Amino acid sequence: MILYKARRKIKRWVRDNFRFYKTLFLTQFNQERRKKVFLEIDEIALNRYLYNFIKFFTLNGYTVFIPKNKEALTVLNRKKGEFIYGSWILKERVKLGKPEEADLVITKDQLSNDYFGKGVENSYYVPMSEYPGMYRNSIQPGKNKAGQKRKKSVFMSGNIDPKHYNKISKAGFFKIASRSEVAKFIQEQPYYYEIGSHSALRSFIDGKIDHKAIIINSSKQFRIPLNNLKEVLQEFHFYLALPGIFIPQSHNLVEAMSMGCIPIIHKTYAQLMYPSLKHMETALVYDSLEELDQLILKSFSLEESQIDSLKNYVLEYYDCHLSPKAVVRKIEENDFSKIYIQAENISLKLLEFGRK
Repeated sequence: MILYKARRKIKRWVRDNFRFYKTLFLTQFNQERRKKVFLEIDEIALNRYLYNFIKFFTLNGYTVFIPKNKEALTVLNRKKGEFIYGSWILKERVKLGKPEEADLVITKDQLSNDYFGKGVENSYYVPMSEYPGMYRNSIQPGKNKAGQKRKKSVFMSGNIDPKHYNKISKAGFFKIASRSEVAKFIQEQPYYYEIGSHSALRSFIDGKIDHKAIIINSSKQFRIPLNNLKEVLQEFHFYLALPGIFIPQSHNLVEAMSMGCIPIIHKTYAQLMYPSLKHMETALVYDSLEELDQLILKSFSLEESQIDSLKNYVLEYYDCHLSPKAVVRKIEENDFSKIYIQAENISLKLLEFGRK
């Protein structure tokens, strides 16, 4: 047993060292762009949110430099489960070490995963972003047809497995009904319209039936391919923004807003956006399930002029606060004392620790 453990330890040491020096060797050939940013990522979670943060800089013409930290690079070379998103960071042509001159330097003292804590003055909360694959694969929808009409229906697509999506209400960090609870409530209402296949969804979009609530549970029904999701979102005026597994924020809200979908969203969730989403301006905001029911019925009867106004504000909000360009511009124009990056469970543990 002792020999087996020793062999495993040596094997892991050899593998990690090989990957570290391989990364050092390969990254030196990455070409530098005109703009450079140095990110001291040593002490924050190396997850999908950090990948998106780094991707935002590369999308805006930066070469990203990260420290020659062997421990961090070992994590970034893992490719299983959630680690896959961290490993994508090394695919962004990053450079290792601090450059002689950098346009931006963001130190480890500035970066924090304490997203839900009390915060400090002059801080910036990097907003929830789209699913990482959207940015990595540069997924954009086809052009809207001239005068294309959208359905005046409420749409939502995502995993709603109660095994995972009941956890947020049980954990007690946020006063908000879980994704599964809200979906179950909607499915009991007369305006719910069940769709079980890609062809049925296409038939609904092309047909005359409207004023419905559609929830596609990807864990039970079907999954809309990532490449097609934004084109589907363009077909609807309203998006039901349901919370994630542990935290209210979820990438599907940002994807929907990028397409001008008007969020129907719980007030706890709306207030966690920076700046907050406002009722009848950038969202339709509810508190209880009874209010949600009334709000959905109200959405069906909104005038086209009201919908157009809401849609324009949603797109303006996305452009000013959620787009990669907006995030990078905020950091370029401000010397923030803290930049908070979402990290789900880690952020929640920091919140719990801060309460003690």
